[in-house]
Amino acid sequence: MTGVQFAGILIGAALLVLGCACVLASMLRPRRGGRVLLAFGVSVGLYGTRLLALQAPVQTTIGGPGLRWAYLVLFITYVINVPLAYFVESVIGPGWKNSSRWSSRAVLAFAIGAILIELLLERPGLAARSNRWLVLTLVSITVANIIHVSASGRARTMLTDRVVLLGAAIFALFVINENVGKPVLSGTNVEPIGLLAFVLCLGYAVVRSVFLEETEFAVIQRELETARRIQMSLLPQRIPRNAGLDIAVRFVPMTAVAGDIYDVVQLGPSCIGILVADVSGHGVPAALVASMVKVAFSAQGDHAHDPAQVLSSMNQILCRHLEHAYVTAVYAVVDTDRQTITIANAGHPQALVHLRGQTALVEQGHGVMLGFFPDATYTNSDIVSFAPGDRLLLYSDGVLEARNHAGHFFDGQRVARWLSEVEHNTAEQLAETAFGELTRWTGGRFDDDVTFVIAEHPASRTSGSAQDSTRDF
Repeated sequence: MTGVQFAGILIGAALLVLGCACVLASMLRPRRGGRVLLAFGVSVGLYGTRLLALQAPVQTTIGGPGLRWAYLVLFITYVINVPLAYFVESVIGPGWKNSSRWSSRAVLAFAIGAILIELLLERPGLAARSNRWLVLTLVSITVANIIHVSASGRARTMLTDRVVLLGAAIFALFVINENVGKPVLSGTNVEPIGLLAFVLCLGYAVVRSVFLEETEFAVIQRELETARRIQMSLLPQRIPRNAGLDIAVRFVPMTAVAGDIYDVVQLGPSCIGILVADVSGHGVPAALVASMVKVAFSAQGDHAHDPAQVLSSMNQILCRHLEHAYVTAVYAVVDTDRQTITIANAGHPQALVHLRGQTALVEQGHGVMLGFFPDATYTNSDIVSFAPGDRLLLYSDGVLEARNHAGHFFDGQRVARWLSEVEHNTAEQLAETAFGELTRWTGGRFDDDVTFVIAEHPASRTSGSAQDSTRDF
């Protein structure tokens, strides 16, 4: 075995292993990233296989007629252009006037035609010269498109990285040298060395990109955690207990931060105000708007006993600050001494009440969402005789729209059964059972933020200490 053959076997084996690793890695990547890795892995793997097949020691070790090895090398030579073209297209896009996309289709058609013609005519190498011109054309189109991408100021791609461009230039020069008759180093095939240089440069760029992405991801995660802590600090830290109401809450953000917001405030010795609001959208933008909703609600101390006025004032504040979002909300004031509930709604799912053994939706004017019309008005609905044993449920649409594996919604009838059919001694037990049923329905995966507040007038009224109060308006 000569030194050149040994080097060819070593480089070919390394490229084959690298190509297989890239193909396996492509199965673990997101869809677009997976296509890039797959095309690159197939290209490198095929090149490594062809390089091994060209080595006499490999042919001797495996055995077989020389014609079969000749066909294998030629067919790989024709086919390898296909994943290479698709790799370029995946990285830089369709190219100027879709030239990259048409190149991908052209090399695929050529590979199929060349293989079929040589098999039918039994003339291996018949399309080799045409393939050389095709490769030179493909290289020219790729270089032109990379220059076009760089000059047009479009987003940088992996192929426009300076290190990758250097490796690609070396590889392109070696490919051109090989396909125009080896005017330089005529006795040596330097194309594999060029590919190895390109792969090493590309690998360096990929590793650097991964480290940068991981660093950015860590920063984003820290910022999200900070945002989550800030949002949680805006929620009631303790639920008021000294108004003769037993209250339980479940608040489950779909992501690190939520577009849902709730509040429970003490309005008097026997009076509690309960707000549940839902911002359109998800994630950080929705969470920022939810913080604005909290601030707007906190400014309603002068008329906190009047839900309709609270929603009207909040709507005027939000209309001045919101542009591309809206908020639905429901606000209820519960007075246990008077045994009444006063409630107003702004485009939110209707509240449920369980009175004297019967569960029903609260019939009320369904006001428009907050943040759209500054002059919108809202109306109060009064529920009298909220007696011991009765219950009130406020919730966000994440409860109704929770879906099971078959895509069916949880819907309002199942929610209504929480108030009438779940055996419990406390509101906390009722909330735990209800949320357990919702979790089993969805398999623990929610498509939206989930928030609900249960307020029960216990049969045996007890009073908590003043330190349990969240805050007083």
